[in-house]
Amino acid sequence: MSNKQCDGCKEMPGRYDKRLTVERPLTTAAVTDDSGQIDLEDDDNWEVVGDIKGKFLTRGGDESRLFRQVVATTDTIIKTPKTARSMAITADPTYRLRMGSRVFNVTAAYRIDETGRVVQIEATERRQA
Repeated sequence: MSNKQCDGCKEMPGRYDKRLTVERPLTTAAVTDDSGQIDLEDDDNWEVVGDIKGKFLTRGGDESRLFRQVVATTDTIIKTPKTARSMAITADPTYRLRMGSRVFNVTAAYRIDETGRVVQIEATERRQA
C-alpha cells in the first residue's frame, strides 16, 4: 500500500499510518483445548486474510492480576478506509488484527459516516507483564 491519501482520509484528519494484518479463525481447529473446542489463544488456529491501514485512538485501559501476573487490557478504536477486508470485519467481528507481536481482538466494527467511507473497529489488546 502506498503512503498517499486514501479514500475516507478527508473525513478524518491525519493519515492511516499503521499497517495491520487481518486474521480470522479457522473453521477446522489445528489445535483444540481440553474440551475439544477451537483454541483461539493458539496462533495456529488463525489464518491471514490480508492487510489494512488504520489510525489508532486509545480509549483507556485496565490492569488486573491473573495468577500473580499483572494483565493490562487496552481498549482501542481503529479507523480504517472502507475496503473489502474492513467490511468483512463488520460482517463477522470474530476477526482479530495483528501489528507485529501485538494482537487486537475485535469487539465491534461498523461504518461511522453517512458516506460509508470509514470503518471504525473497536478492539481490545491484552498484555501480560
